[in-house]
Amino acid sequence: MIVKFDPRIFNPIYWHLQEAIADPDIRFIFLMGGSSSGKTYSVSQAEIINTLATNNNTLMMRKYAVDIKDSIYSDAKGIGIKLNKFTNNFDIIQNEIRIGDGKLRFRGLDNSERIKGIADYRRVCMDELTEYKHDDYKQVRKRLRGAPNQKIIATWNPISRNHWVKKEVIDKESWIDLPLFINAPKCNGVNLSQLNNEFAFKKKNTTGNTIFIKNTYRDNFWVAGHPAGSNYGFYDKHVIADFERDKIHDVNNYNIYANGEWGVISDRLIMKNWSVINEIPEYAKQIPSGMDFGFNPDPLTLTDFYIHGDTMYWDERIHETGLTNLEVENPLQDSIIKRLKDINFNPDQTIIADSAEPKSIRELRCAGYNLRAVKKPRIAESLKWLLSYNHKVTARSKNIINEFENYQRQIDRGGIILPEPIDDYNHHIDPARYVLAMKDRLW
Repeated sequence: MIVKFDPRIFNPIYWHLQEAIADPDIRFIFLMGGSSSGKTYSVSQAEIINTLATNNNTLMMRKYAVDIKDSIYSDAKGIGIKLNKFTNNFDIIQNEIRIGDGKLRFRGLDNSERIKGIADYRRVCMDELTEYKHDDYKQVRKRLRGAPNQKIIATWNPISRNHWVKKEVIDKESWIDLPLFINAPKCNGVNLSQLNNEFAFKKKNTTGNTIFIKNTYRDNFWVAGHPAGSNYGFYDKHVIADFERDKIHDVNNYNIYANGEWGVISDRLIMKNWSVINEIPEYAKQIPSGMDFGFNPDPLTLTDFYIHGDTMYWDERIHETGLTNLEVENPLQDSIIKRLKDINFNPDQTIIADSAEPKSIRELRCAGYNLRAVKKPRIAESLKWLLSYNHKVTARSKNIINEFENYQRQIDRGGIILPEPIDDYNHHIDPARYVLAMKDRLW
């Protein structure tokens, strides 16, 4: 069966996406932009149409399974229901759309172990990449293998210029600018692939395996209007008015969500009252240090803390993955004890650590270090204690600074900010909560 599609139903980003999917040299397709830019919907269109044509399998992912139903699955399900009226070739079940011999599978990645078993998929689409941990992305890169023209497609809003997506992926590539249109159908003299010139871009890395595209709501015909007129698309005056309001009253949000520029989501950030200093002042009193256990991908961290009045001082001592508890003869394997000796850490200094690691605490105590288990507080309560202080962090504490710039509250599907923090960027912040929880008990 041949199914023909009216080209006017697609946004510009769709044409660029299909071109990159068809190119066997392209391994990664990155779509970054503001809200209402049509990124996710266009990916759903492309994957359904390609599965219909090729019977290949695609894995559609969000970081959290709870977000699947009302996001990428909702978009794809709506598209599939419409197409099924013409082809009768779709079987739509919970979190899966079967199209002939191919399928779109929708899965959350709450547990990184679920990355296993993706080799049978031709493409993996990671929606809202900024919600994932860096290790999630690295594991997907490694495990998608074994078939020709496999691709990773990632979409995101540029919520933080300090995010790992920017620092560890985008900034580590060299980019070449590409034209903002390709050979595509025209409508009223307008090339339907034409991206907005002022805020959009299209780039390829110098290696030649990655396409990186930025678009905005101006490139969504169902927000900004369609060149075909009112029979296609929609001019959403309320959405546009909201963007224009942000332009005046919330410039940071306007730059992120309207223009697709890297920024900082200031209203979700938790650590706001802080600044950088060169050294801990002599008048500050040292209190217990904090330790967060980790091995890989999470690091083992040790932080020294000081107090003076209503100011808390932070100094990063250890932030490292792959450390065992005890020293071993293998010269390639470092340990926590060896690292404590390397930094001349005073064994008598109290360290408050996560009570979930009793074996590690016991082993380090047996080695002569004064580790104590925290009596864990509720997160909301200990955050209140933490935020009652102003915070000063030493300039050498690069990982703490990164946490301060990215530790933020969760957000629900409707965009409402929740009181609970994200479970990320907290390897030094959690030990700070532990130390404050033991005030009047150990110090």
